[in-house]
Amino acid sequence: MEVMKIATDPDEYAVWKLIEAEMPPEADEEDKTIKYHDGHVENPNLRRLGEDGIDPTLAENDDIRFHLTSHPVFPLGEVLLQLYLNNMGSVDEPKEFRKREFERTFKSKIHLGTNRRNIDRVVDSRIDELLEIALNYGMIKDSDADVVKERDFRIMWESEDPGEIKDMVKDKFFDGMVPEETGKLAYQRAREEFVRKESSLDEFDD
Repeated sequence: MEVMKIATDPDEYAVWKLIEAEMPPEADEEDKTIKYHDGHVENPNLRRLGEDGIDPTLAENDDIRFHLTSHPVFPLGEVLLQLYLNNMGSVDEPKEFRKREFERTFKSKIHLGTNRRNIDRVVDSRIDELLEIALNYGMIKDSDADVVKERDFRIMWESEDPGEIKDMVKDKFFDGMVPEETGKLAYQRAREEFVRKESSLDEFDD
C-alpha cells in the first residue's frame, strides 16, 4: 500500500487482501476469506461485498488461460501440457499428438468472447502459427523426424514430469530468441555503420 500511494492518486481502485483467521484447535482448516482492504471503490455494491468478505473456495473456475493475442509461450505451454495429460495411460506414446487434437484443445481453452461469427478462420490461422513456432524453436518435432513414431507431432522434453512442460516451452523460446535478437542487433549496427560511411563519402562529391 505504501508503494502504491507514492506519487499516485487514482480515482477508482480497490485493494483486496486474503485474510487467514485463526481457528480453534478442533477446526479442520483455517478460515480464509478475501476482504476489501483499501482504495476508492465507486460502486457501493462492490464496496459492501468486499467489506463483508468473499469466500474464495466458492468461486467458479472458468479455466480460460489465454486469448488470440496472447504471447505464444502461454497457449503453447497450456495446450502441450493438456495434450500430454490427456494421453497419459491411454496411448503408448503420450508425448505424441495429432494436429486435430491440438486444435481441439486450443479451442477448448481460448477466450473468444460472445461474437464467434467468422472467427474459425482466424483461430485456424493462429493454430498454424503456434505449431510453426513450436517446430522452429524445437518444442515439438513433426512426423518427418525419426523420433515421431505414431502421430503428427511429438513434444520434445526429456523429463517424465508433466509440470516441466511449461518450463520447457519458455526455456526453448527464450533460448532461441537470443541468437535471433543478436543477429538483428548485428544487422542493425552494420546498417548504421554503412549509412554513416555513405554519408561521410557524400561530403567529397563537391
